Amino acid sequence: MIELITSKLLSDAGILHGFTGSDDFTRPQAFSALQEQMNITAPTFKVTQVHGSTVVITSEITAVDFSASGNVEADAIIADTAACIGVVTADCVPILLYCRETGLTAAIHAGWKGLSRGVVRNTVRTMFHRGATAKSIVCVIGPCICFDCYDVGEDVAGLFPESSEPIPGAEGQYYLDLAQAVEVSLIGTGLSTSTIERVDICTSCSDRGLHSYRKSKGDCGRQYAFICRE
Repeated sequence: MIELITSKLLSDAGILHGFTGSDDFTRPQAFSALQEQMNITAPTFKVTQVHGSTVVITSEITAVDFSASGNVEADAIIADTAACIGVVTADCVPILLYCRETGLTAAIHAGWKGLSRGVVRNTVRTMFHRGATAKSIVCVIGPCICFDCYDVGEDVAGLFPESSEPIPGAEGQYYLDLAQAVEVSLIGTGLSTSTIERVDICTSCSDRGLHSYRKSKGDCGRQYAFICRE
């Protein structure tokens, strides 16, 4: 049985979704097991993640098999059709969104590069262009590396001054709160804190056995964050 971490906001809205636990979603078998476990029948859309800011729409790309790789380079997907969409992460932030008025759903992969390039802002604004409003969108920030585990240089910290702090005794080094940086970006588009939920589980230091690129020095699997629109 694949462990799933879920959101109260999305569960209350009746939306099929989840953030996976320790299972390794670099393996096609994990995707097949999840599809069977959750009885996912909607067409699947995936992207090849490149730490950029490109957003794609399901009606404009081709569906893939549930266990297949992405067929287009992007870091965010918006579903305007019946679809199961998702992103993989291993410290970066997985973000799931749902519009209660239009039914639009979205999945975002956001590391510091994508955040600085505007992937969150681009996704929300694209949803606005398709009829969503700030009041109608609920958003969940999934498990990611926490502030205490994520040290960066001054160049990266300078991109997120409201979400970073100097590390005492380590000149030129800072702690960066990626989840907070995502929330700042969301609020900057007009979303309210009352419709943003944070799953405060660290991929590096929690006891959940999640995959962490930093902790493993690159030798790790991936979590999968997904949301389905029927």
